[in-house]
Amino acid sequence: MTCLLGYGVIYSKRGGQFSQSGKVIYISILSLFLALLVSLEVFNAHLDFQGLSSVGVGGLFISNSFVGFSKVVILCSGILILFLCLPYSKEEGQNEFELPLVIILSIIGMLLLVSSRDMIVFYLSIELLSLSFYVLATTNKEGQYSTEAGLKYFLLGALSSALLLLGFAILYGVTGESSFEGLQYYG
Repeated sequence: MTCLLGYGVIYSKRGGQFSQSGKVIYISILSLFLALLVSLEVFNAHLDFQGLSSVGVGGLFISNSFVGFSKVVILCSGILILFLCLPYSKEEGQNEFELPLVIILSIIGMLLLVSSRDMIVFYLSIELLSLSFYVLATTNKEGQYSTEAGLKYFLLGALSSALLLLGFAILYGVTGESSFEGLQYYG
């Protein structure tokens, strides 16, 4: 992600139309494909253990066969979306490298969301996902309603985020647990 951002910033003023945006899209597709291969290996490893789940990074993330399948579906969808960005960039004549990077950020947010095991990670992954969607809603610079739609989406997202955070705070205050497995014993 950082390498793609650096590449786009350094080489964005060089070359002709569509040169940098297309290259960043192709590199993004390649990186998502490599992540898909890694996810398939992890998914196959979990299938060998009859769907047993494993917990990592201090108990914040979970990995099992369902999470692996969800990650494979998300990565395949992301590759398809980036392939669909190629004709759109050519048609619109955009030479912007930010669009595939924002799409990759939203995919990272989705991947974190499906593997979250804690309310804090769940909230942060939703915020990463929604912030990238706010930016994607305002990408059409010539459209007169694009900025308005992005602002309305941001305000609605801020309100729902505040309500979600309030609910998580109440749950934590009542139970003293922030993990989803710890909360199930209080239900």
